Amino acid sequence: MKSGTTWLYQELKKHPGVRMPHIKEIAWFISLETRQLPWYKPNAQSWEEYLALFGSTDGFVTGDVTPYYMCEQGAAAEMQARLPNARLLAILRDPVERAFSQYRMGRDNKFIGPEHSFLDVFFSFDAQKRGFRQTASRGHYAEQLNPFLERYQLGENLEVFFYDHLEENPVEFIHAIDRFLGLSEFDSPDVRAFERHANFDSSLQITAEERRVVEEYYAPHDQRLAELLGRTVPWRADRPEA
Repeated sequence: MKSGTTWLYQELKKHPGVRMPHIKEIAWFISLETRQLPWYKPNAQSWEEYLALFGSTDGFVTGDVTPYYMCEQGAAAEMQARLPNARLLAILRDPVERAFSQYRMGRDNKFIGPEHSFLDVFFSFDAQKRGFRQTASRGHYAEQLNPFLERYQLGENLEVFFYDHLEENPVEFIHAIDRFLGLSEFDSPDVRAFERHANFDSSLQITAEERRVVEEYYAPHDQRLAELLGRTVPWRADRPEA
């Protein structure tokens, strides 16, 4: 979440070997509890309606770009039951930056008032709209990935990408995703048009103290993620270990 998935959805739609549904976040693999939250709007009432959203895809790659699946208990098991041969990918972002981007979105969209600081929201805010009660736990990446890694093989039908690499080189990033999905490498005319925080109020900036506190909170979670993936996570390269 807040990790370039809208950009990815738009780029995949442009690939000649892909047919994506007209809805970015279909949100089918969602629990009954989540479906009852005020913000949830169903895009399909049955599995048949879900499949119908993809239309005719014979000979094409297609997919569902719903970041929220990572947070959903039971999503991995249902995916395995219905789509055992699917290829899954996750884009992970520095959880501090991801959390602050979520906070900024909440402020920009008036879900969160200016009386609530970033740390208020991160540690204790309990807004029902848009799931802001989960601001901190959404950065528990190892915990979220585990159910998927129990069912899909890392490097074969599940791959983890990093938002840092998208920022550094969008063309190389999308080519890596093309290869993982079994597609030819394709450059759309505006593949480089990726802007960080393009839609949010740039006057809201995380303070040094807020960053320190939240980095400290995430340090053990980042370490578990590195151990799970067997590689260093890029945003921890210059930070002390937990």
